[in-house]
Amino acid sequence: MFAKLIAVIGACVAAVGCATSTEYKYDAPGQAYTSNIVLVDARPELEKTPEIGSLIATNERYGIYRLGDAQTVPNRIDYFKSRLSSIDGNLFQGKDVALTHFVIVNNVQSAMRKAAISSVVGGSVGADIRNAKTLDKDLPYIEVSIELSFNGKVYASKQAVNYNAANREPALRYPVEALKVAIDRAAEDFAIKAAN
Repeated sequence: MFAKLIAVIGACVAAVGCATSTEYKYDAPGQAYTSNIVLVDARPELEKTPEIGSLIATNERYGIYRLGDAQTVPNRIDYFKSRLSSIDGNLFQGKDVALTHFVIVNNVQSAMRKAAISSVVGGSVGADIRNAKTLDKDLPYIEVSIELSFNGKVYASKQAVNYNAANREPALRYPVEALKVAIDRAAEDFAIKAAN
């Protein structure tokens, strides 16, 4: 039993090591993104760097990884601006728009805890995959939080999308697919907020 525990800890450490250096290529490499939106990057420097929540399974930040700017390919800001422009190119034209937050989190906490528990206890421990459009926190998910400041107001959007869930809608298998969907949904959300 102790050997199983050591093996699981080793696997988790290996997975965590990869989590901070992995590139998330969520759109075609070399794709040119055009936008008439001028966006001032006013994010705190800390948000631009990767972060491992915790390596301790009982910690509330266990299995939660913040993706740094260098990990998202293409550049997350260029992609986001191009999505906003494709929805309505005139929406932000002539407005002073500041990007105050843009955080992407890969949350695999539930899956990692289940793996750790099943290796110690033995057998399969897990939740049913549900066929629903809402977020299932028992499955891995990508969460995108964006905050923009324009017209003297602050607007925020938080989008979370499951992946590795074949029986869910949309059926996304990989984190990069969920990342693209989450950024696209955030752009749509901001377009609605800016129009009102």
